[in-house]
Amino acid sequence: MRNVGNMMPPPGNDAVCDSVAAAVEYAVEVLKVASITVCGHSGCGAMQALLDTAAPGADAAAPQTPLARWLRHGRPSLARMQRIGRLGRGEVALAERPVADDIERLALVNVMQQLDHLMAHSCVARRVAEGTLHLQGMYFHVAEAQAYVLDRRSRTFAAVRPGVLDAV
Repeated sequence: MRNVGNMMPPPGNDAVCDSVAAAVEYAVEVLKVASITVCGHSGCGAMQALLDTAAPGADAAAPQTPLARWLRHGRPSLARMQRIGRLGRGEVALAERPVADDIERLALVNVMQQLDHLMAHSCVARRVAEGTLHLQGMYFHVAEAQAYVLDRRSRTFAAVRPGVLDAV
């Protein structure tokens, strides 16, 4: 399932998000998928839009378009990024290079936050606890044509190279 900003609304959020929860439930309970990957990417317009809404002077009275309503599911990611600060404070990093800018930082944090939201779904949490479902975070840098995989223990995204996937 793909959507704007790779958002995974937590359960019970509202009926507007039922299609996302239904897709996850169907994949986990009916199709019995073995893994789910949340993948962010460089230059993400949704992450830029979230940053724009948090910028000083942003119009809080702007009309609530469908996109604006959808992006509210990224506010926890934005809050998490603001809490950890520009240096990541050990919560988000790329193993091979510094994080380039706030859009990249937010995209990385968003992957982690959306994995947390995914785990809040009871069918996902149950299957993960049983060991029959694996959650994975990824980040794709378009200009580098490089995928990075999240090591959740170290909270570091490592470039996919031979041997990297075996380590995470």
